[in-house]
Amino acid sequence: MSEPSSNMKAVLVLAQHKNLKPILEPALNIERDSINWELFGYGGQSGGVQTALSWAYCLFCDELPPKDWGYRDPFDGFFSLDREIQILVLQAMATRHGFVKLTVEDKPKSDFQKMVECFGEQMAKEEKRKGFKVVKGNEEN
Repeated sequence: MSEPSSNMKAVLVLAQHKNLKPILEPALNIERDSINWELFGYGGQSGGVQTALSWAYCLFCDELPPKDWGYRDPFDGFFSLDREIQILVLQAMATRHGFVKLTVEDKPKSDFQKMVECFGEQMAKEEKRKGFKVVKGNEEN
């Protein structure tokens, strides 16, 4: 068996995701370097899965998905994907274009971001405390 093409390797990267694996794997023919795009019923999938499948199509075929799929531009839907699939898409793009390894890490939070989060947590605690105020009878506040 010969080594899969970089196009197929990119799709295999996407097929690592728990929600995409059962959809993509049955459609893949690694030995023939082909994918049965009709097998997984693109139109019946959720928006996020449609976007991920559009990425798989683009990475494998080097073109946008056919318009009869309902046309889901992968770039438009990228930010609606969950974080895990976003990372896999970036890794699949790197694989497709010959980069050996790509790691994606969140950048450290700035002091300002940390301060805003802390302030938000304090406000939430204060609101929760106010929300459980006990009022007896017809007393005015």
